Order: sequence, then structure tokens, then C-alpha cells
Amino acid sequence: MKDHVLARPSSRSLHAWPALFLAPLAFTVNLVITYPLVPWACAHQKQGVVHAVEALFLLIALTGVIHGWRLWQAHAAARAADAGDHQSQRQFLGIIGTLLSAIAALAILAQWFTAFVVPACMS
Repeated sequence: MKDHVLARPSSRSLHAWPALFLAPLAFTVNLVITYPLVPWACAHQKQGVVHAVEALFLLIALTGVIHGWRLWQAHAAARAADAGDHQSQRQFLGIIGTLLSAIAALAILAQWFTAFVVPACMS
């Protein structure tokens, strides 16, 4: 009867999750924090706080890009991308994680760019 017990997933099976979710989560939290922060920064004349928050979340998103790239490169010797074996699945997740994280990092960079171009204290 013990043959029917499901094996607990190893830590290696969760290796792709940071690449897939870290940068999009950083983008979302950055958006949620920086928009209410702008009126406060304007009222207290502390524009550097907005830039520091944007830089922090950009670094978090770039961590997701690096993690995805490492996952991709660790499984670069996989057979054809459509082989369906474990290594090619990990390679696919690495590619998707890298690209998704890069898009989220670019979105954070675009939000940060607006903090330089549009003054925070426009009355």
C-alpha cells in the first residue's frame, strides 16, 4: 500500500519558481508602492525616496532574470526543445523565466524613467 503514496517534490522541482514569479511580483509591488509614495515625496521634498524604491525593485527583478538565465544555461545541453524529458522541460522554464523577468524588469525601468521625466510635484 505504500507504493501509492505520492513522493514529496524535491527542492530541484521548485528551482524555476523564482525566475517565473520574482520579477512580475516585484513589478506589481513596485507599482503598488510608488504611486502612493509620490504625493508623500512631493509633500516632504524627498524625491530620492521614489528613486531608491524603483532601484530596489529593479534589482529584485534583475535577480529573477539572473536566476532564469542560470536555469536556462544549466539545462542548455537538453535535446530538442520538444523532447518532453525533464531536462528540456527545465530548459523551457528557464527560457520563459528569463524572458518574463526581463519584460518585468523593463517595465520597472520604464516606470522609473517617468520619475525622471515627469516632475513629481506638478500642481
